Amino acid sequence: MARVAWGQDYHRVMREMLERVLQRMGLTGQIQVDSGPWPEKELAVKAGLGWIGRNTLFYHWQAGSFVNLGVALLPFPADGGKNEIEKKPGSRCGQCRRCLEACPGGALTEQGLVVSRCLSAVSQRRGDITEAEARLLPPRLYGCDDCQKVCPYNREQVKKMGDWGWIDVDEVLSLSNRQFKESWGKTAAGWRGAGVIRRNARLITISQNGQKNMVYWNKKDNGG
Repeated sequence: MARVAWGQDYHRVMREMLERVLQRMGLTGQIQVDSGPWPEKELAVKAGLGWIGRNTLFYHWQAGSFVNLGVALLPFPADGGKNEIEKKPGSRCGQCRRCLEACPGGALTEQGLVVSRCLSAVSQRRGDITEAEARLLPPRLYGCDDCQKVCPYNREQVKKMGDWGWIDVDEVLSLSNRQFKESWGKTAAGWRGAGVIRRNARLITISQNGQKNMVYWNKKDNGG
């Protein structure tokens, strides 16, 4: 499971943090965390907080790409920032292509990200997925960190975070809807609902058992 889904839902955590900041400053504003019209990555670059890598993710100068972004729109003008947005992601990556080579779905290209091939997006998609996607997705239960784990800029962060950990998929499949909501409801992975997570867990089970018929499980539980 992607690192971002461990622990409390970052959407709630970031929103509460931004609300506290605004309250302490005596300001009011509109808050966005990973869901809305404002281009968070580009705004972070304009603010001088970092840059955008070849994997199209935002990189903080010290923390790498394992960060979460939030935006607060304030009721007064700003200077627009002095930092230019790179015309092409990865301008600071040099000749490194590790993220492109590590991407299991071939979603990362020199031109950018093909979202439909990204296994993080596939793992969150409701409804049926293709047989090819079903074969590529395991052992991913939610999200994919492959392009981040191989990045040299994340080397120290990956060491600090340690083992990604494992989840018992049989336990996931045994949860009722109420139990799922209780145990997963406050995580970033819980927003898609039990159906999507169950589908992914079943695909992992099929893969571990060496079964060939992946599409069957899409029809069984299509992520409702």
